[in-house]
Amino acid sequence: MNRRFVLLLIAAVGAMAVNANVHAVGTTYTVNSDLDNGDGNCHPAPGVCTLRDALQAATGDLVGVDTIRFDSSVFPPGGGITIAPLTSLPDIITHDGLTIDGQGADVSISGTALPPPSQGLVLYTPPGTTMHDVTVKNLTVEYFTYEGLVICAGDAEGNCTYDASNIDVENVVAMNNGRDGISVGGAKLTNVTVDGVDSHDNHGNGVELRALSASSGLAVSNSQTANNYNAGIAIFGALHDVMSQPVIENNSVASSGNAGILVSGLPNNGRVSGNTVAQSLADGVFISGVESLSGFEITDNHVDASGYWGIFVQTIGATSGFLIDNNVVTNSTYSGIAVESQAGSGDVIEHNVVHGGAEDGVYIGSAARVKITQNSIYSNVQLGIDLYTPDDSAPGVTPNDAGDGDSGPNGLLNFPLIAGGTAEAITGTACGHCTVELFLADPDPTGYGEGKTFLADGKAEGGGAFSVSICGLGLEAGKVVTSTATDSAGDTSEFSLNFTLTEPSGDCPSLTPTPSPTPTAGPQHKQGDLNCNGTIDGRDALRPIRAESGLAMTQPGGCPQLTDGSPQFGDVNCDGSIDAGDSVAILEFAGGVAIKPTPAAGCVPIGEVLS
Repeated sequence: MNRRFVLLLIAAVGAMAVNANVHAVGTTYTVNSDLDNGDGNCHPAPGVCTLRDALQAATGDLVGVDTIRFDSSVFPPGGGITIAPLTSLPDIITHDGLTIDGQGADVSISGTALPPPSQGLVLYTPPGTTMHDVTVKNLTVEYFTYEGLVICAGDAEGNCTYDASNIDVENVVAMNNGRDGISVGGAKLTNVTVDGVDSHDNHGNGVELRALSASSGLAVSNSQTANNYNAGIAIFGALHDVMSQPVIENNSVASSGNAGILVSGLPNNGRVSGNTVAQSLADGVFISGVESLSGFEITDNHVDASGYWGIFVQTIGATSGFLIDNNVVTNSTYSGIAVESQAGSGDVIEHNVVHGGAEDGVYIGSAARVKITQNSIYSNVQLGIDLYTPDDSAPGVTPNDAGDGDSGPNGLLNFPLIAGGTAEAITGTACGHCTVELFLADPDPTGYGEGKTFLADGKAEGGGAFSVSICGLGLEAGKVVTSTATDSAGDTSEFSLNFTLTEPSGDCPSLTPTPSPTPTAGPQHKQGDLNCNGTIDGRDALRPIRAESGLAMTQPGGCPQLTDGSPQFGDVNCDGSIDAGDSVAILEFAGGVAIKPTPAAGCVPIGEVLS
């Protein structure tokens, strides 16, 4: 026999012997015991496969995407079976991928029987390798003195320095753990999703995603966190590498010991949307662009009772193209919405409801440049809009300067000067070619603002003279109005000195007779579509605020008047009044958040056609 062939044959046989214990690709290990002992092998029933056996077997099998599942006859739905290991669970080493799925079972993995320090489920990857295709879902991890669930693309705790991709955490409950409830970390993170989890009463962050270099596709959605010692939801990116399109949406975040929602690093083109954030000890939503921030959207959130700012955007560099839109921000200890940056371009704060803050409604600091338009700002202790510089002796009205040559946030743009008003228009002067927005004022002690209800806007002439029509708005004599100016660069002023109407606004003149329309069947109006334009969005939310302020509403033709019908058109939560609560319900509906509590009997749900 050829000597070379003999040697190859010997080598092949040896390799077969070495790999005799390697499981087939895609091995499934079924846990069929709630005990903690085991021999490291998963025996099929009637043999014993404990969780410890399954973890050890999966750790020894680095080929293929393996699965650990739970026998539903041992862990029945609703059975509340707890696995309480007596010694620390083994770390799980995975390379090609792993799924741990409690689907169909009701199982908790608890550290109550473990002496400290103890850690829940921990997944690492072999030294120098990447981690990918890891899924953990439908489990409870609780009462460990360290983290509940750790997915670390690295070879040891605190050394998550390898790349990770396609990491999925679903329907996991993490509670009463001594550090983070759920933690995912690595160098470059790609396509990491956390969905439908419940992380509460942990002594760290509820959910933490931490990347050390450029990352993309990080998302936390449809989850709830409460009573966590640090942030409810935190996404940390690298200091000098872009984190592209992080998403935090449709979550409920309550009673966080730090920020409710925190995104830090270089987060570009991301989105924080449709979340309810309440009683954060620090900021409700904090977006920190370490060097810059571009294209970020903060929309349709309800942020209440924040210990610091309600929504805070801050960067030591420049911002560009961020949007804060259709949020309801209430009862903040500091300002409702705050922005600080060294430069800005194309940034917008619009269509928000901001009230009850212990400081300003909207605070613009450093050298930020932000357009502030069509918001409802009222009942804040300090100014409605404050352009604040360190030279200010205290937060307060920034006086106009001759020639408007000063510099600072929003260029310290001069506010308009209202000179007079008739039944048809409010007149005055502002910066040349600027847009002047007129608001029904919620009077501020300073006499400047706040702008509670957007009424109308108009364009100033090149010399600065403006006239904003108020005909058809149903304003009564004695009502107080205020205004802002916005220049072509997108800088917006503080609110102007208030002006009291001496006569009611009149009807708008009709230049040509309007022929009587041919009678037709009435249109189908949807509850919540208060301006009857076929969609339910933030613009509908402005109308209950106007109604609450006592402003008579002029509805489009064929659109019911607010208070028409029983229940009243516009009373979308059927509490017997049309007020800010209806605005919140409309914003939640437009953001895709379920309306809570369930509407009372006889209440027409938002979106349904009124009879």
